[in-house]
Amino acid sequence: MLYRLKGLQKDFGRRRILDIDEISLEKGRIYSLRGANGAGKSTLLSILSFLDTPSAGMLQFLGQDVSDNILCLLRKKVVLVDQSPLLFSGSVYHNVEFGLKVRRVARQERKKRAAAALEQVGMSSFIKADARRLSGGETKRIALARALAVNPEVLLLDEPAANVDLKNQEIIFDIIREVNRQFGTSVIFSTHHAPDGAALEDNALTLINGRLIKEMERNTFAGRMVMDGKLMFCQLDGSHIRLEMPQEQFREGDAVTVHIKPELVGFVQPEQDQTGVYDG
Repeated sequence: MLYRLKGLQKDFGRRRILDIDEISLEKGRIYSLRGANGAGKSTLLSILSFLDTPSAGMLQFLGQDVSDNILCLLRKKVVLVDQSPLLFSGSVYHNVEFGLKVRRVARQERKKRAAAALEQVGMSSFIKADARRLSGGETKRIALARALAVNPEVLLLDEPAANVDLKNQEIIFDIIREVNRQFGTSVIFSTHHAPDGAALEDNALTLINGRLIKEMERNTFAGRMVMDGKLMFCQLDGSHIRLEMPQEQFREGDAVTVHIKPELVGFVQPEQDQTGVYDG
């Protein structure tokens, strides 16, 4: 087991940011962490990267309780790439080798691993470029290369597709998929936009006001209300859909809109006793 969280809470002053009953995440998988802005995604990633500590509850990593005396060791196994990564002044190479230098890796090995990481993200030709003159998408790819250079067991990405053009989004998600496939690296990435990485993830986790909805089961649909980012869930039950509606938001007789991703809809031959199939 990669992570196990139980009764985990995080408070800032009187405000509870996270309140997670229990969840276990498996090694070698790709998880998306979905939720509206302010749902607690970045806070949870900071805790999973051991850069922040919960106010209460249990956190285990690789079957071991996380405690202060092993934080330095654990931080070498997990890397977090921020939503707006900071690149230092100087060349791309010096940025990518930074984590290796901190770990006191020999110079020749640093060169080898930095070059390999840049190749992984398709940025080898930028090795001597000024890191401060890169575009937003290029900056994110260099930050990803810096993370990959240290060979982490777990790669945490905060909104990797945010403020990036479509071409770089596709490149970034392709990199994540290949790193997971080739090295078995566990990946958790956050997003406030449900379609991001939908074809990439093994499981989707959703945060709503700091509370974690466990892995989305098959035949469970989620729709995002565009105006305020709140989520509703419905369950496919035979030939009907059961939709759980918050009573404080809707009343009987109200008109509502349910969003189903169009790529999930297909045409099939008519057969008897099919669930989730509608005549039309």
